[in-house]
Amino acid sequence: MTKPLLIWQPDIFPDKEKEIAAKYFDIESYDVFQSYQQLEITPFSMRGAATTASRLGLNVSKYDCRNWIPYLSDYMLSKNFHWTTAKIVSDYPHYLFPSFIRPDSGKKIFAGQVFEKHKWLEEYAFLKQRNADKILVFVAEKEWIGREWRCLFVGEELVGVSDYMYEGEILGGFAGQRNITDKLINLAKEIRSNELFSPEDNVAIDIGQREDGSYGLVEINFLESCGFYACDPDLIYKALAKQF
Repeated sequence: MTKPLLIWQPDIFPDKEKEIAAKYFDIESYDVFQSYQQLEITPFSMRGAATTASRLGLNVSKYDCRNWIPYLSDYMLSKNFHWTTAKIVSDYPHYLFPSFIRPDSGKKIFAGQVFEKHKWLEEYAFLKQRNADKILVFVAEKEWIGREWRCLFVGEELVGVSDYMYEGEILGGFAGQRNITDKLINLAKEIRSNELFSPEDNVAIDIGQREDGSYGLVEINFLESCGFYACDPDLIYKALAKQF
């Protein structure tokens, strides 16, 4: 039986993960200079940046803040937030720092995080170099968050949960299955059941824990562009292949 096609963007995710994906997919390396018009009639999956997913014709606009927050605002960890532009955050002195700032776009023009003012001005200088200083950004008041978990869904199936951050620090190679509770899992499943999502959507749901021990939604992302951390890639790729 022919395996489904996976377009793999080099130099983003581990080679070991690619070896596992090859058990379930025929893998083709993404080439920015190649035309992928034939993919309109060829079923495929992909692994790479959200901007690459968009170039391949996949609609990732669902993961723009302005599109998902109206559906999921009741679950959000941050309740005090607004939208503005990167330029306004930088130019107007009334903005309070530190603040959590991320691009509204799910294409992740820069990494969302808590910024002190001097760090934000460094980020803004980089955005200006890319002529992206007027992009829409999501700004929220800084809140203490303990542990954060990534919950991965292929379709409606929960295929992995991993902690990935603790008190604002990425765990990287120290990610694992710490403190995964039924309450955490049930919240992730409740969010995934929202009418925003289609049954076939693959989504990463990031959940954080407040100081009082309660949970809240940090953000959602396109699964194929997210780090899997300590989740088992074998289970993920097996489930992705079943979609074909």
